[in-house]
Amino acid sequence: MADDWYEIMELPPEASPEDIKRQFRFLCQVWHPDKFSSGQHKARAEERMKMINAAYAVLSDPGKRKTYDAGRASQESWQQKQQRRQEEDWRREERYRQRREEDWWREESDVKSASNALNDRPWWRWIFGAVLILLLIFAALWVMKGTLRRSPPQPTIQARISGISAADASKIRLAAEQGNVQLQNTLGVMYATGQGVPQDYQEAMKWYRKAAERGNVQAQNNLGVLYAKGQGVPQDYAEAANWYRKAAEQGNAYAQLNIGLMYANGQGVPQDYEEAVKWYRKAAEQGNADAQANLGNRYYTGQGAPQDYQEAMKWYRKAAEHGNVNAQRNISTMYAQGKGVAQDYAEAYTWAIIAAANGADVNAGKQLLQQRMTAAQIEAAQQRAKEIQAGFGQN
Repeated sequence: MADDWYEIMELPPEASPEDIKRQFRFLCQVWHPDKFSSGQHKARAEERMKMINAAYAVLSDPGKRKTYDAGRASQESWQQKQQRRQEEDWRREERYRQRREEDWWREESDVKSASNALNDRPWWRWIFGAVLILLLIFAALWVMKGTLRRSPPQPTIQARISGISAADASKIRLAAEQGNVQLQNTLGVMYATGQGVPQDYQEAMKWYRKAAERGNVQAQNNLGVLYAKGQGVPQDYAEAANWYRKAAEQGNAYAQLNIGLMYANGQGVPQDYEEAVKWYRKAAEQGNADAQANLGNRYYTGQGAPQDYQEAMKWYRKAAEHGNVNAQRNISTMYAQGKGVAQDYAEAYTWAIIAAANGADVNAGKQLLQQRMTAAQIEAAQQRAKEIQAGFGQN
């Protein structure tokens, strides 16, 4: 039983004889070798048709099908194999998101907010005035120097990297050293990302810890990221989970997502899908797109939550509207399969276009969908994809 005739026919094991005949006619239309001009594609179609004919010969004969089903009963069911394969995909996606956690550092700690924080205390106004006077003097000297040399001086490497001046970096450091918790986290971000200062994960760890120990939720999450990635400190998932939890319990959506990932993958904590769903939901309800997509995954696979394709589609849609490419691709797949929604190849093609525009590799799926659509349907789907994408831009 090397080949699964049901999978080759793209049918579930409980398919009726009428379903088998109907699907056979459809697959013959899709894979008939005469429809392909390229030699390579034609050979692939011929091989595919051989498998389809062999599958149909067994499944269309009641006696042969009964014998085949009896031998197949001891194997893993079609639904279980599909679910396991889907779950493996979700695991890979979640690990990919984890590698991109540095994007999440930007929440409320963007270096651009540093100037606002500097005005929290009145005495900063005096420092700002003094610095402004020095900058005006420097500007005047620079202009004078420009009259003697036609090529202006080049900015520092730090400025070329991030546009943060040495003066700004010095002010942020001074405030951090004097106990400004928000700017301690900001300085940590600068060291972690090489903005305005040379990249140095150990320095980032030092400043994150100072702010985290005083309850700053962004710093607590960022400290967890460094422990999880082993940057500036030996990798320690348990310590990462500890700091994620501190921030998550204070309502930080990124930390809630991160601790959910730790539970889903069993990193630093016992694997517990129900606990992962709990934290995904908290972050998802705050609008975190990755958490929304992961919550959709849990409902799709039925791990940590009852399997519910409609609920999965609901959360995928929310994530897709926030630009999550994996959710956009999953919506396309669910429309193509008719899971949680009525089967609709045109709508599946629409979301495949949107996912492809955001970098998803869905070319194979798009080609299969095109074979099941008319030219008018394809054109309408392309127009709908543009309208949906335009709506994303307005959100």
